[in-house]
This record gives sequence, C-alpha cells and structure tokens, in this order.
Amino acid sequence: MLIRKNYKARDTAFGSTILAREFGVSPKTVEDIAKGITWKYI
Repeated sequence: MLIRKNYKARDTAFGSTILAREFGVSPKTVEDIAKGITWKYI
C-alpha cells in the first residue's frame, strides 16, 4: 500500500492510529507519510 502525497490531512487524524496498528508502524510515521515528508511502502 502506497500512501500518496495528496493523502488528505483530515484522514490522518482518523486514520493514522488505525493504519499504524494495522501495518505495525508508529502513528507519527504514518502522519509523516501522509504529509508527504517521506514515501514508504507499508
């Protein structure tokens, strides 16, 4: 799953914790990905 650079900011608030739990990464990492700071396949 690739989280795109245009991933919606509002989705981050609701989705980061859920995604983090599902893929085993930290919520902070998911937020960074969502903001386009880093690209990562998770």
